Amino acid sequence: MKRPPNHPTTNSPNQPVKAHSAPWKPLARKAALIGAAIAIAGLAASAIIAWSWRGDLPTLIASHWGADGHPNGFASPTWLITTITATGAVCALALSLIASFWGSSAGTRRIAVGVTVWVGLMFATCLVAMLAGQRGMQEATSYNLAGWVLPVALLGPFVVAIPVAITLPGDPPQAATGTVPSNAPRVQLASGERAQWIQHTGGGPTLYVGIVVVGLTTGLAVLTRMWALLILPGSLIIVFAMMTEFTVRVDAAGLLVRSAFGWPRSRIPANEVEEASLVQVKALKDFGGLGWRTAPGGRVGVVPHSGEAIEVRRTGGRSFVVVVDDAATGAAILNTMADRTR
Repeated sequence: MKRPPNHPTTNSPNQPVKAHSAPWKPLARKAALIGAAIAIAGLAASAIIAWSWRGDLPTLIASHWGADGHPNGFASPTWLITTITATGAVCALALSLIASFWGSSAGTRRIAVGVTVWVGLMFATCLVAMLAGQRGMQEATSYNLAGWVLPVALLGPFVVAIPVAITLPGDPPQAATGTVPSNAPRVQLASGERAQWIQHTGGGPTLYVGIVVVGLTTGLAVLTRMWALLILPGSLIIVFAMMTEFTVRVDAAGLLVRSAFGWPRSRIPANEVEEASLVQVKALKDFGGLGWRTAPGGRVGVVPHSGEAIEVRRTGGRSFVVVVDDAATGAAILNTMADRTR
């Protein structure tokens, strides 16, 4: 494989994307509605159940517990039911807006909807689990939070959230009708010659934050002997691995970016690439953080750290950015492969 003859011009990742039809917007709105509806339905069901228990609950119920599991905060049943339900609803609705306004890719929609459903059902599960054990008690001062509550509240909602997310429709095919700009970087390949470019990207601040957080949560579980808390560092290891280590591949099929766990992943077919270019990304400024990110306008970014990146302008007014070493070569090969699909 030959390298691009000239180093391409470095562009800004904030350059506006040209106006195109955006078939993803109806899909995004529908996905947001589905996520919000399931989350609100779960919260409403839990509120109805909790409300029906009011006559069996103490005047003041335990609402907060210390690390040893003993209650150290109390509230009226009405206040707790209202607060938890309202907080869960606000969080779920706010998260659904990500899918609605920024869901230009199926991956973004699926993650946003999955998180929306998980958050709503997590609050709903917490409410029912917290109150179930206090039914029939005269005083809640002796009610210790059961060790199973936290694992069930954190893991239970995934039973619904994951199937809902993965069954959302993917991106509809939308082949490019124009040519790749003549000044876009390319590699020189003979007729029939193939090329494949593979790079790994990751590390950065997120990895170190993950190590610290996992260490702290593990230490908390050991010190308090609340072994159920070990579910937290175990889950965080998976989450950080999904958001910090990625494989990037460019070949005749197009661009494929996938996490160390295989999901999340994004594939951009070569025939949907309008132009690939080299850009410099500042993680906080351009995407507001690190990991698999979305930005205003539906731009999707795989941003384990700041640095040079491939930006792919694709059909439907969409844009995808991945921070990776040797991005110039990856962009040049992708443009060449896009040329061949024309």
